[in-house]
Amino acid sequence: EDGQGGSCDDHMVLRRQNPRVWGLREPEGARIQLTITPGGETFEARADAEGRWAVRLGLRQAGTGFNISVASSSGRTRRLADVAFGEVFLCSGQSNMEYDLDFLGDYQSLLDEAALISENVRIMRVDHYSSPNHTVDTLTWGLNWNRTAPCEDRCGGPWRRVDGTSDMMKSFSAVCYLTGRNLFYALNRTVPVGLVESNWGGTRIESWSSPEALSECTGAGTAACGPPVDGNWERMNSTNSGNECSAAYNGMIHPLLPMRFTALLWYQGESNTDTWQGRWASAENYACRFPAAV
Repeated sequence: EDGQGGSCDDHMVLRRQNPRVWGLREPEGARIQLTITPGGETFEARADAEGRWAVRLGLRQAGTGFNISVASSSGRTRRLADVAFGEVFLCSGQSNMEYDLDFLGDYQSLLDEAALISENVRIMRVDHYSSPNHTVDTLTWGLNWNRTAPCEDRCGGPWRRVDGTSDMMKSFSAVCYLTGRNLFYALNRTVPVGLVESNWGGTRIESWSSPEALSECTGAGTAACGPPVDGNWERMNSTNSGNECSAAYNGMIHPLLPMRFTALLWYQGESNTDTWQGRWASAENYACRFPAAV
């Protein structure tokens, strides 16, 4: 088990504006040395009392083909190969964001094209996980997380280049991929693009909100995260365990916080239209919940 987890991996894309590489589970005070090649640029950090460390790499020129070596005075080492610096986007929400690329009528042409841009467009997917608290601090694809069901479809996976053959590519979010692809062309095909898919169909925004964000909204339509109404928790206690308050945030967003994203893509709020107080109250609730969550 390494001290970085799935979001720091081979083929990853780091944001070119002041990117950060981080790790955990080191002895307090351990000295961390990080080296970027080609070029041989080095950085140092110390692990804190909780065993965490982070290195900021400053402004980087966009490009691919970098390797990052990490060595700790504790004896642990890690090499991240084929790293790119560019722009990184987080794609979250419910079923419309989750809509598969291979559901599109022209998906085969998109898959064929992917092979031509695979060096510069890369994807990562977070599996469906719920957690009652945000003590989960790294993407380890199951370790210390609550898997909702055996993963047979839309499984999470580490960073990879886009291609036209992998099941992960075919079932990747169509909205997320097309946005990233179009931005890559808009940036004159000179800036790598990283896409992180972390979404869950049928979930409410309360599930994607931190406890702190939830506490900001106490008006109409917010009873779902408070005491039951006439013994009914509405959909926040449905068979979809991702609908418990903060469950998806704890399991699928909090572990990503050390990353630096260029922007968030969010789609949509349909599951928030059915509160017991009616749709107008639902709209008032969402008008508060959405900016608070962001």
